[in-house]
Amino acid sequence: MTKILFDSKFLHQLDSLKLVSKRARKIFFQGERRGGKPGSGLEFIDYREYQVGDDYRYIDWHLFSRLEQLFVKLFAQEENLRVHLIIDESESMSGGNPSKIDYACQLVAALGYIALLNLD
Repeated sequence: MTKILFDSKFLHQLDSLKLVSKRARKIFFQGERRGGKPGSGLEFIDYREYQVGDDYRYIDWHLFSRLEQLFVKLFAQEENLRVHLIIDESESMSGGNPSKIDYACQLVAALGYIALLNLD
């Protein structure tokens, strides 16, 4: 029989939480999280001087008409957060009532729910 880890009230409380990462990681698919480095996302972050080989589609021609110098627009790279959830199943986790392993399962299920809810 499947054990119920927590009720719907607890799930509702998790809905407003987000996972926070200190590092932006390079990924293969774009996601919901704004990365810390320039990329091909939709959110404008800065300008930099044009360099030979830059894509001419990103040149800001309005800025060129004012400054007579070429600048390209930089956009934020959207990234996914890679989440690994691990449970210690050693003998030391079996003590207590409820056991430490039960608490660990609840915690991992809650973190997994938050990650899925935020498309991470």
